[in-house]
Amino acid sequence: MRRVAIGLFCALSLAATARAQERILHVGLREDPDLLDPTLGSSYVGRIVFSGLCDKLFDIDARLNIVPMLATGYEWQDPTHLIVHIRDGVQFQDGEKLNADAVKYKLTRDRCAGKVVSCVCAGKLVS
Repeated sequence: MRRVAIGLFCALSLAATARAQERILHVGLREDPDLLDPTLGSSYVGRIVFSGLCDKLFDIDARLNIVPMLATGYEWQDPTHLIVHIRDGVQFQDGEKLNADAVKYKLTRDRCAGKVVSCVCAGKLVS
């Protein structure tokens, strides 16, 4: 009887511990990201971290199709002007709304940092 009571106590203790641990997600990475800056970071580990922290305007699927994420779509006004349609109701973590000015800032920063952003390198960005 004593063994059953001890076994039951251990099982209940493990179950309670498991429930408490279910609320915490632990992620293990082999190394640290090179930079915590999506524009300048280039390591594989950095990309894993960014995928959990940042959303993209667009992504590319397995067939290399452009898939809207924060954007709802895009259209070429002419060969040098791309119009990006932004999803309504998107907010940054601090509550500021995603708008054309924020997108313009990000694309300008990417361009000035030396990154290749083919849709904006041809000319001036306007919001």
